[in-house]
Amino acid sequence: MTEGPAQEGRYDGVVAVQRPCGDVAPQRTKLEPAGAHTYRIAWVHPDPARGKGCLKALSGGPADGLLEPRNACGEASSFRVEREPSGTGGEHGRYVFRADGQRCLGIRGSRTAAGAEVMLQRCTGGAAQKFLIDTASQ
Repeated sequence: MTEGPAQEGRYDGVVAVQRPCGDVAPQRTKLEPAGAHTYRIAWVHPDPARGKGCLKALSGGPADGLLEPRNACGEASSFRVEREPSGTGGEHGRYVFRADGQRCLGIRGSRTAAGAEVMLQRCTGGAAQKFLIDTASQ
C-alpha cells in the first residue's frame, strides 16, 4: 500500500493505492498502536519535507471510503488488524483491517492492477480484503 492518485479523477488529493512492494520505496508503511487493540496506518518518508502521514478514511461525496494521509496522526482512522485463520505462521501472513463491525479495508472493485484504490467497504471476507504484512527490511 502506498500513495497514488484517485482513479477516474474522482478526488484531487493523494490516496492509498496498491502497488508491488518493490515499487513503494523510499516510503515505508508502518502500523502504530492507537489504543484499545487498534492501529493506525502510517506512511513514513525519508524526505523531511514529506515526513510522516497517517491514513484517514474520508466520508461523503465522490471520495467516500478513500484513505488520505494526514500530518496530524490523531485525526487518522484506526483499525483492528485480524490475522486470517488460514495463516500459516512464520513472520508474515494475510490480515484483515476492520474499521468497525461492518466495514473493512479492501481494493476497490477487487482490481488487481497497480494503482487500484484501497478503501473502506462492506466486510465480505473476500481476497481483495486480505493484506500481506511482513517485517520491513532495515
